[in-house]
Amino acid sequence: MCGVASSVHLYQTQGMQAGADLLVWSALDSAAPEVPARFFGGYAAALWPLRGYATQRDVLWGFTRPSQYTKVRSTQEIDPFAVQRSPYLVMYPFVKTTDWYLKSREERQEMMGAHIKVGKQYPDITQLLLYSFGVQDQEFVVVYETTDLLRFSSLVSDLRGTEARRYTQRDYPLYTGIFQPDTQALDAWLGPPPRTCRHSSAPRADKRSTRRPSGSCVRRDGICRSIARFALGTPSLRSVRCPPSPRR
Repeated sequence: MCGVASSVHLYQTQGMQAGADLLVWSALDSAAPEVPARFFGGYAAALWPLRGYATQRDVLWGFTRPSQYTKVRSTQEIDPFAVQRSPYLVMYPFVKTTDWYLKSREERQEMMGAHIKVGKQYPDITQLLLYSFGVQDQEFVVVYETTDLLRFSSLVSDLRGTEARRYTQRDYPLYTGIFQPDTQALDAWLGPPPRTCRHSSAPRADKRSTRRPSGSCVRRDGICRSIARFALGTPSLRSVRCPPSPRR
């Protein structure tokens, strides 16, 4: 993946969600129209050797662009190309109702102003909004980085009380991940493969070894028009047979 994207980050989701162990966040500058085709072609080629070892559960992606509701770029905007990452990542697809888009620009601006005001009360929580209109089922992908999940939960609770909430059609499934700076950090929770005895009644796991993306390569770049992609995967586990018990 490091040869395909400008930035690749890994997150543990195992234990925090059912059905997936690892979240891969990749991003690159997409100033040229042929970049998405080149990126997804490269991604498919990079993933192909791993198809026997990992199952892709979900994919969310979109483009960044300046907000129509603010005149200047927010200081709370996530830079996906930054080397340093917050401990926690929260992301989800987002869809507005039809009534929202039929509102006048002034009405939407007023409601979003109140929404943004709440967010500014949590300056330590950063956000990135991806636009997915016409390229995926959702309209947006919403991404947050935080150092404190309890504080993030308070932010979300406060946002529920804004008028704009009335026009939310869908904002799930929600994924929460713990940043893994390298594959050594992944080993801390993936650990060695489990031992499965031949006489055990437990279901046998896949014998093939787990292979995971390695490292993190980052290139600093402008993000006025960039593409970010999130993929959730579940690596399979290899089994190790116990040696036969000695006869007595």
